[in-house]
Amino acid sequence: MIFGLLYHQKSSDTYLSKEQIQSLNNYQLGIARNEIYARHGYIFKVEQFRKYFESQSWYVPKYSNQSSISLNSIEEYNIKLIKDEEDRRGIQW
Repeated sequence: MIFGLLYHQKSSDTYLSKEQIQSLNNYQLGIARNEIYARHGYIFKVEQFRKYFESQSWYVPKYSNQSSISLNSIEEYNIKLIKDEEDRRGIQW
């Protein structure tokens, strides 16, 4: 848990800060970014994310293609912010 919430359940309607993102370890970054997709029902190809989200009671898998998911501008911003930090750290899933 970070920010006192499920990784960051408000990442759909609250802009995350660079400081919040930089405080996360590599695994938490991956979970935080993918949680946005998971809330929309994305079916994960990376096993560790698939297993993690399948264990969450709120997760309902629906889409195997990210392009089938409509993200709002805040979600897009937060995903880019997290992805930029993953790239800066050289993290590849």
